[in-house]
Amino acid sequence: MIEALVSGLILMIVSGVAFIAYNHPDFYERKINAVLFFVFSVFICLVIYNSTLEKSFSLIEKYIPKEKRSIAYNLLLESKISDKYVYGGYLVITLYLCFLGLLKIIRNKT
Repeated sequence: MIEALVSGLILMIVSGVAFIAYNHPDFYERKINAVLFFVFSVFICLVIYNSTLEKSFSLIEKYIPKEKRSIAYNLLLESKISDKYVYGGYLVITLYLCFLGLLKIIRNKT
């Protein structure tokens, strides 16, 4: 259920941004830097979150009884956001937004 909702929201956002970039290129050009800064800020926050989880586990690992470390590590893995989603998502979103910035040039050449 939640996967369908998230997929629908992603599709709405992607198509909405593409519509704005194609039909209102001047507006998109003015706002793209703020959007890229926001995306970069979210990326940095997610990287800090993941590294903080890993570092905190490595610091408290010696205080966890040996028989419960695997349970604690599994809880850590459940809380952590996968690196492939963090880095891959940032790369895909940034490339997509930059490609949409090129639509004005592509549109004027045709």
